[in-house]
Amino acid sequence: QMREIRPNGGTPLTEAVMDVVSMITPIAHSLRANGQAVSVLLCTDGLPNNRQTFIQAMQQLQALPVWCVVRLYTDDDAVVDFWNDLDRALEAPLEVLDDVRGEAAEVTSLNPWLTYGPPLHMARLFGLPEKIFDAIDEESLLPPQIKEFMCTLLGVPELPEPEIDLNGFVSAVQQALLTQPRVIDPRSGKLQPWVDLRALERALRSKKCASNANGCALM
Repeated sequence: QMREIRPNGGTPLTEAVMDVVSMITPIAHSLRANGQAVSVLLCTDGLPNNRQTFIQAMQQLQALPVWCVVRLYTDDDAVVDFWNDLDRALEAPLEVLDDVRGEAAEVTSLNPWLTYGPPLHMARLFGLPEKIFDAIDEESLLPPQIKEFMCTLLGVPELPEPEIDLNGFVSAVQQALLTQPRVIDPRSGKLQPWVDLRALERALRSKKCASNANGCALM
């Protein structure tokens, strides 16, 4: 019976968001006082019935202590484009995520050294507000960003600076990986380490070469 169900009807997202606003508004002061925020996961396969009122509702929601994640259940280009455009238009960040396979394809096309394992996807779905996790499917990370990401992913308090000590950085990541279990790569279905060290080193060396090429000499 579950398999026979198909999405149908309208998409009353304005009403759904305003329901969440009404729940969070009374406790917003205490949340801010405690340094807390509510993770709001919005799952949809389409566009809001009324785009104008929905955007207004989202602005009210994001004025509260929240972290918003949109989980798309469609590959319709028009729908995906709407949500990505909304992410850029809103003042507060809005994380728009595909399913784990689709997201893995996006992430690894930009950062091929990373195995985008399901635990990382689930963590992003349920609220990782650090900007570095929002960036992995949007840009090829620079060396300082890669260091920041590795420290958080692998639970390492400090790593060598990759731009200064590339070999030391890669070696430290290798040691940290020994303490981490392997994860399933959604693209292949096989267990893999979180990081492909060879791909990581290639990425860092290419960025270092590009940085050196763009340097200038003072005479």
